[in-house]
Amino acid sequence: MRRQETDFGNKSDEEAFDELVSLGTLYASAITSFSARLQSKTRKIEELNGKVEELYRLNVESKRRIAELEQQKKSLKTLLTASVRLPNPLDKEDMMMYEELKHLNDEAKSLKFL
Repeated sequence: MRRQETDFGNKSDEEAFDELVSLGTLYASAITSFSARLQSKTRKIEELNGKVEELYRLNVESKRRIAELEQQKKSLKTLLTASVRLPNPLDKEDMMMYEELKHLNDEAKSLKFL
């Protein structure tokens, strides 16, 4: 915005008043425009903060799920080790757990956890 210099001393009261009203309107318009830009940027920041919070929540959830899977893997390994020592083959439930262990190992390898 250009700075306008005026000499109100050489103008009539009506001309000076009109010029002041014009300048006031110009400044009010600039302030309104600036306010709208600030509100837009504030909304964008709030959206980004929401996305960051969602990513943080997903990260925490993923870590919890990984810990659960690691614990399950340990349990399945223990079960498998114990069943290998037994002369009887695995029952159906144990066999399903063994298959789940194999599946989880394959999934972990594909995700590069192992």
